[in-house]
Amino acid sequence: MDGVTLLREAAESGLAVTADDGRLVVRGPRRLEALAKRLIEHKPMVLAALAGEPVEIIGRTCIRFTADATEHDKAVVRAMAEWDEMHPTAGRRKEKT
Repeated sequence: MDGVTLLREAAESGLAVTADDGRLVVRGPRRLEALAKRLIEHKPMVLAALAGEPVEIIGRTCIRFTADATEHDKAVVRAMAEWDEMHPTAGRRKEKT
């Protein structure tokens, strides 16, 4: 699901969604709490959609390329995101118990 689709669903349901200095602001009836939580879970995509910026989604990773990104840069970032999807715990420290 992309940010535009989520925003459309929110608007049709009665939620008001705005961005304020990098924060996602969701207002509406409490009965729409589940939808509000979905918007928050996809915050980077929703903020990008509100800003009208193109984004790419690879698994759980939301990628926003700058206008000066080369095709090589984009390919490297995509490969890193795909690798991270296949190895979600690689490079992460184990918590001490």
